[in-house]
Amino acid sequence: MLARLRTVTARAARTGPIRTAIGPHCHVATTRAYHTATAEFTNLGPDGTLVTKEVSIHVGDPGEAYILIPTEVGYALQAGSYLTNSSSALPKRPDRFALSYFHDTQHFAVDSSPGCPRLVIPQQLPCQSAANTSSATLYLYGVMHTIALDGTPDARFAEIASKILPEIGGALDKLKDM
Repeated sequence: MLARLRTVTARAARTGPIRTAIGPHCHVATTRAYHTATAEFTNLGPDGTLVTKEVSIHVGDPGEAYILIPTEVGYALQAGSYLTNSSSALPKRPDRFALSYFHDTQHFAVDSSPGCPRLVIPQQLPCQSAANTSSATLYLYGVMHTIALDGTPDARFAEIASKILPEIGGALDKLKDM
């Protein structure tokens, strides 16, 4: 397990320090807290109408720029990016996708289709500029997928975490069979 969790309250959890190597003899230690919240996810239903449902997500402390979402929401956002993308080119990294965060309505959406699919969150994320929108990345890894605003420490954390499993996955599989 990458992080040791201990319960802080019935609705919050804190991770223990994670030391990540970022170069020879250089480590960064960080602690991330998250809290359970309810978001509204809007997507196209099977009959082509908009369907909105409540989903349980995890949000960081105020001022942090990430959320954790259920995998089915992450994959629906991924599918939405394929449906609205007029280019036939595949993304550079199939495990991550560009999103936009709209500060005035507190929602994430695919860049080319800001209306659907969309995820409205209950907490304001920090503005990265004077603009109404901030670029974000959806990371498709782990038990829950991560969305982080680009250029933030939370985005760097998600980037590092997304590289760990491919690097140590073989060793974890060997340990599983011991």
